[in-house]
Amino acid sequence: MALKNQNTTANYLSWSELVNLIHKLRRDGYPKFQLLIALGSFLGLRISDILSLKWSDILENNKLVIKEKKTGKERILSINSDLQKIISDAYATIQPQSDFVFTNKRGNVMSTQYINRKLKEFKVNYSLNIDNISTHTFRKSFGREYWKRNGYSDKALIILSELFSHSSVSTTKRYLGIKEQELMEAYEVLTL
Repeated sequence: MALKNQNTTANYLSWSELVNLIHKLRRDGYPKFQLLIALGSFLGLRISDILSLKWSDILENNKLVIKEKKTGKERILSINSDLQKIISDAYATIQPQSDFVFTNKRGNVMSTQYINRKLKEFKVNYSLNIDNISTHTFRKSFGREYWKRNGYSDKALIILSELFSHSSVSTTKRYLGIKEQELMEAYEVLTL
């Protein structure tokens, strides 16, 4: 948790570490967190949009239509077969009593603060290689992996900017930590 007036930024996880975390959470009996992390990582959704999901939105669907809470924009997302399997398995394991996907024991939708506390526990328990973990981590991991799989191209950044509903590509670069990375690499080019 950040101290008052302290600015912290969530980092991203490598895709392999993210996939390992998803498998470990399933193995260790955390199907809701497995699903939450998978949805954030495979779809690049904000936590506010994830927490508003109902089972009827995602179960046995290959498309998800959401109205983003932050921007008010409607988006259509594709749910691939790997994510659909995680959704189906989580539903079968959880056997939900509520239509909302991410509820606590009392049936209320989980809070972002609670989720962030659990993520910090997972960071320690699973020895995750990350400085700052939060609900933003999975959206950023999605963006970084998409950019990597598309050859670190400018076209990929343009698509991510659209997917993230950012006002510009420079906002997307800053969000993903790319601009800082590029600036630091400038110091590495000059050698004797």
